[in-house]
Amino acid sequence: MKTKIFSSILGLLMVSAMAVNYGCVKESIDTVPVPVYTATWQANTTIAKLKSYNPGSTVGKIGMLAQAVGDSMDIYVEGVVTSNDSCQNFYKTFTIQDETGGIDVKINDSNPLFYAYGFKPGQKVIIHANDLYLYNYNGAYQICTAIFDNNVVTSSGINSTDVHKYIQLDGDKNQVTPIEVTIPQIIAGGNTYVQKLVTIKNVQFLDATKSYAIPSVTTNRTLIDADNNTIILRNSGFATFATQMVPSGSGSVTGVLSIFGTTYQLYIRDTKDVQFTDPRIGGEPPAKTNTIAELKAMNTGTLTAITQDVV
Repeated sequence: MKTKIFSSILGLLMVSAMAVNYGCVKESIDTVPVPVYTATWQANTTIAKLKSYNPGSTVGKIGMLAQAVGDSMDIYVEGVVTSNDSCQNFYKTFTIQDETGGIDVKINDSNPLFYAYGFKPGQKVIIHANDLYLYNYNGAYQICTAIFDNNVVTSSGINSTDVHKYIQLDGDKNQVTPIEVTIPQIIAGGNTYVQKLVTIKNVQFLDATKSYAIPSVTTNRTLIDADNNTIILRNSGFATFATQMVPSGSGSVTGVLSIFGTTYQLYIRDTKDVQFTDPRIGGEPPAKTNTIAELKAMNTGTLTAITQDVV
C-alpha cells in the first residue's frame, strides 16, 4: 500500500523520491533518499504583484489579468510552503508566501498524504500561473482553476493529475520562521500579515472548556490577550484534532493569518502550533455567575427552586 502511495505522488509531482512525513502523518524511517529538487522555471513576479491583478471579487484568468495591465502573459511566481492540508484544517489547500505576501493554492485532492509528502512546510515551489485563475475570496487570495456554469464562474482546485503542469518543487525543505506579532499589530497592519505564517504570544482561549471544533462544523474559538484584545482561531470540523479539548493555560499560537471581509482569522496546522506552557493570564477564570434575568428564568415559583438551580 505504501509503495502505491509513493508511486502515485512521485508521478504527480515528477520527482525522483519523497521520504519525509510531516504533520499528523506518522513518521517512519524509509530507505528512499530525500531528494533536492531543481526547478526548470524561474519566478518573474511576486505574490503581491500577482494579487494586484485582481482587486475585485471575480475569478479571473491570470494571464489575461496580467495582459490587461501590460505585463507578460507568461507568469511564474514562487513561494515557500507555510501550511498544507495534512491535518485537514486547510480544505484542499496549501499556502505559500514570499517576502511580499502569501497566497492559497487550491488543489482538488483531500488525501492528507498528498500534502504531507508533496507540499511540506519549508518547501519552495514555483507556479506557472498564466493558465490558472486568481480569486479574491473576501480578502484572502487563491490560485485556482475555474468552473463555468451558466455564465457564472466559480473557483475550483487544480486536479491532482494536472499538478505537474503548473507546479515545480525547487531546492530542499527549509525551516519557516513565523513573524511574531500582537493582535493590535495585526489589526493596525491591514493586509500586511494576511496569508502569512505568524506567531502570537501571551494569549489564551477565552473559553477553555471546549474542543477545537464541533465535529463536521467549521468552528470559531476566541483567543484573548492580557489587554482583552481578541482574534478568532478558526478550525475545521473535519480536522484530525477537531474533538481535542483546547488547552487551559496560556502561551503562543502559530498559524496562517487569513481574513474574511474585515474579520481576521487564524488557522493552525496542527496542535503543535499551540504552545501553552504558562498558567492562565489573570489566574483561573471565575465561576459562572447568574444575572437577574437568568435567575428569573430559573424561577419555578418558589425561592427554594431558584436556590437549588443556582447551586
